[in-house]
Amino acid sequence: MHHSQRLRRTSLLTAVAVFVVGLSVWVTTQSMGQDNNQSSLKTEDDRSLTNRGRLTPVRTIQVGSVPGPEVTHRYVGKLAADQTSLLSFQRSGRIVTIGVNEGDAVKQGDIIAELDQADLDAQEKQIQSQLDAAEATLAELEAGPRPETIEAARARVRDLASNLELAKLNEKRQQRLRGQQATSEAEFDRAIQNAQSWNNKYDAANAELNELLAGTRKEKVLAQQATCRAIEAQLQQIQTQRRYSTIVAPFDGLIARRLLDIGPVVAIGEPIVELVSHVLEAQIATPPKTAAKLAAGRQVQLAIGNDLRVGTVSRIEPIIRREARTRLVYVQLTHHGDLPALPEGKEIATCGRNNQGNSWISGQVVELCLGLDDTNVAPQQYWLPVTAIQRAARGVWTVMVVPGKQSSGVCEKRAIEVLKTDGNLALVRGMVTRGERVIANGLHRLATGSQVEVVTDNQATSPVSLPGDET
Repeated sequence: MHHSQRLRRTSLLTAVAVFVVGLSVWVTTQSMGQDNNQSSLKTEDDRSLTNRGRLTPVRTIQVGSVPGPEVTHRYVGKLAADQTSLLSFQRSGRIVTIGVNEGDAVKQGDIIAELDQADLDAQEKQIQSQLDAAEATLAELEAGPRPETIEAARARVRDLASNLELAKLNEKRQQRLRGQQATSEAEFDRAIQNAQSWNNKYDAANAELNELLAGTRKEKVLAQQATCRAIEAQLQQIQTQRRYSTIVAPFDGLIARRLLDIGPVVAIGEPIVELVSHVLEAQIATPPKTAAKLAAGRQVQLAIGNDLRVGTVSRIEPIIRREARTRLVYVQLTHHGDLPALPEGKEIATCGRNNQGNSWISGQVVELCLGLDDTNVAPQQYWLPVTAIQRAARGVWTVMVVPGKQSSGVCEKRAIEVLKTDGNLALVRGMVTRGERVIANGLHRLATGSQVEVVTDNQATSPVSLPGDET
């Protein structure tokens, strides 16, 4: 039991000793911190007193006059030919000619493939014969009856007139004999009927002669002309079928695929070759807000790896794609001679007239590089050059401000918070307001209360490159 009491007493003494040692260390640390702070304040006060006797030249920048840095955003898309066509025949038949292979370049109007046209040749000959016959008949109708035909008709009329006169004389004779009862009734009736018959024949022949003299009726000529036009339309249909039997390049381009060879019989619309144009365009999926900042005709940069080329926004998809919530931006690659002037020393590779290159081909992944100003800042937040801020004690950042508008004054230290930086500019907020003058650089030469002379008061757009900056 005595042993147990001795152990408790020893433990209590040990705890008291540890507490006393810890308290001594804490008191010593606080004392040293106060000494350091007093020493720092004394040093700063001494520096301030030293500097009060002279003016230090400084350069300032107005708070709120510095625009945000340009941030490059990259959006991925693909290269594609601006025109792609699967070419086919417009009639069925057997392929007899395919004059291209993959990779061949063709011009607009070049013949790519042809079908057998033997059946069209036979139909054309038959229809041409029908047209020749119809045109001959039309020519005959337009020329009218021949003079020989008219003379023959006149001779027939004269002959019938003679026969009619003889028949009438015989009728009169039979009538006299009947009055003398020297003939029978049958002979008298026969004479009357014979005279009437010759009279009818004479009238018919005379009508035919008048018709010949009047010429062909206009209606017959019009009808025959319509017949000729109908046959000509059949010939035109043959020519149309011949065009349907030939595939012609609709635009300049390259043969991407040859799908069939010579020999097989193909149906209407069956693809034979795939043709893509030389001109490339990039199809880039962008957020709707980014697409809204672009417009047709704007010059942009496209990149495949380190290879940059200039492009022009040709159009923007008017809808947001539901599956990805993006809008497609179409950028056409710019040709040589179409580029705007570039800043001196800046070179951007561009494509030739046919946009040919080792990597710039249809189907390649491409990036759209957009430089956008980072202006999306909240109120009371400002961009300042990193040379205008310095670190203070306990992680605090400060700037040196020259109050007022005079050319000289006493600088003040203001505490700020650095929100983000791009290496040259920093976004800050804190004890500064828009329009105040912040010393742009050389803060290591100054202390709170230093007398300064403002030699340059900048409202420049790029304070990072102020002339004569000291580091």
